[in-house]
Formats: sequence, structure tokens, C-alpha cells
Amino acid sequence: MIMYLFDTDTIIYWLNGNQEIEDKVEAVGLERIAYSIISQVGRSG
Repeated sequence: MIMYLFDTDTIIYWLNGNQEIEDKVEAVGLERIAYSIISQVGRSG
């Protein structure tokens, strides 16, 4: 199964109502959309 990985910018555009992204999600199905979470680990110093 082909998955689509959304980056942070794409997710923000989608949440803000970008119709092109919404159409793509509807076409491929929500179960094929993946996203990554990038976190920053603080340094103790």
C-alpha cells in the first residue's frame, strides 16, 4: 500500500482549509496519510 507522508507545512495548510490537500486526502483515503513528529531534546547544562 502506498503511503503519503505529510510534513509539518502540509499539515498546517490542510488544517487551514487548503482544498487541494483536502481533495487529495479524500481521493487516497485518510488511512494512507502519515505524518512525522520532529521533537527537540533539550540539553542540560
